[in-house]
Amino acid sequence: MKACTVAWRWVWLMLLVDWVHGKSIGDVLKAGDSAISTGQYTSAVGLYSNAIRQDNASAVLFLKRAAAYVNLAQLGLALKDMGTAIELDSKHLQGYLHRGRLLRSTCDFAAAENDFERILELKATHKGAAKELGLLQQGRQALEQAVANKGSVAASKTRAALAAVFDVAPNCIDAKLLQAELMLDDQDYGGVVAMMGILLKGQPNNVPALYLRGKSYFYMDDQSMAKRHFGEALKYDPEHKEAKAEFTKVRSLYKKKAQAEEAEGKQDWTNAERLYAEATFVDTAATLINTALWLGLCRTRWHLQLSEASVEACDQTLSLQPDNVEAVKYKARALLQNDQLDLALQTAKQAFEQQRTQELQQLVQEIEKAQKMAARKDYYKILAVTQSSHEREIKQAYREMAKKYHPDKAESQGLSVQQAEAKFTDIAEAYEVLSDYEKRAAYDRGDDIELQQGSGFPGGFGQGSPGGFGQRTQFSFHFG
Repeated sequence: MKACTVAWRWVWLMLLVDWVHGKSIGDVLKAGDSAISTGQYTSAVGLYSNAIRQDNASAVLFLKRAAAYVNLAQLGLALKDMGTAIELDSKHLQGYLHRGRLLRSTCDFAAAENDFERILELKATHKGAAKELGLLQQGRQALEQAVANKGSVAASKTRAALAAVFDVAPNCIDAKLLQAELMLDDQDYGGVVAMMGILLKGQPNNVPALYLRGKSYFYMDDQSMAKRHFGEALKYDPEHKEAKAEFTKVRSLYKKKAQAEEAEGKQDWTNAERLYAEATFVDTAATLINTALWLGLCRTRWHLQLSEASVEACDQTLSLQPDNVEAVKYKARALLQNDQLDLALQTAKQAFEQQRTQELQQLVQEIEKAQKMAARKDYYKILAVTQSSHEREIKQAYREMAKKYHPDKAESQGLSVQQAEAKFTDIAEAYEVLSDYEKRAAYDRGDDIELQQGSGFPGGFGQGSPGGFGQRTQFSFHFG
């Protein structure tokens, strides 16, 4: 599309050249003025240029072409034509006035002041020049105030001063650069990119603009564009300290992030955690990239079973990006890992409300199951065995515990008969479940278990135990 547009412009210029050939300067000027009035500034430049080729000693022609250049935002070419017009006619008041205004609009106050004073030398009663000097002074004072307030706590004063500058100097480069710095502080990175992009179209070698645009791209997590702009800045000014430092930082940070992601992909959790942690200290203001880094820490610390540190990393992620569902998910997992079940369930449900996925639904169910398991009796603890204990170890532990806490021996254990009965019941329940392969597997999974215990107790304890232990007892466990 762009190539097509350029081609049509070339055809149009060729047709224009053919039309101009043989026409009088007066006809060409009329055509140029008509193009200006209809907004066809490129055509106007072409027409005035042809007129200048016929008469390159006319100050008026150069001023007219300068006006077309101004409308095309080609201020450098406009100033050049205005300078040529003044050289051709050193007493051309309009030439000085137009150039002075353009210089004032770019904050070149000293040069603009010379032009307005030259007008007053030629015509002391020139009201326009006197008025322009007043506006110029306002702009100069406002720019000085903006620069003086730069970096102060009262950024509002700097903004007010800049607004006053732009009222009289809308093309002021220094003011635009200062405004871009304020926008950078406000995290308006897209605004900085747009503003500095317009500036760089006219001044592609403006190092401060390249630097500010590169920094904005970095904060937008666009590594390629950030490096490109810092590189361009260093091409024009190899000794620019800030651009050097930013270029090195960007390259180092993204390299470390890539290494951390590679280690995580290989499940090298220890190295991944170390690299993510190191990277978070590089630039704490880089919100987007730090969100990814803290989230990486959130995940890897969970895999390393560093539960509290994982929760901390997840919270850091959420402080930077409150709607990050993955951070909420891993925080819930870390809380579950740390046996903070109520908070884990609350967190998991929060994530599920934000993003109703099957994975999050299963996480909610997993935590609810863990709550049920935590609320039930711990049969392994009751028999003083572990989940990895074999059947023989469980049977031996049961025999020892049953003898120790038999109600007949309550007094020797310092227990009442009722306390001994309760303890003995727990021991019997534990053994009934853990000695049965299917019941034990169900218990380990957290499934509901129905216990039917008949007369007597496993291991040879008969009916008629004191305290009613010869009676048939039913134990039902419901975790709902």
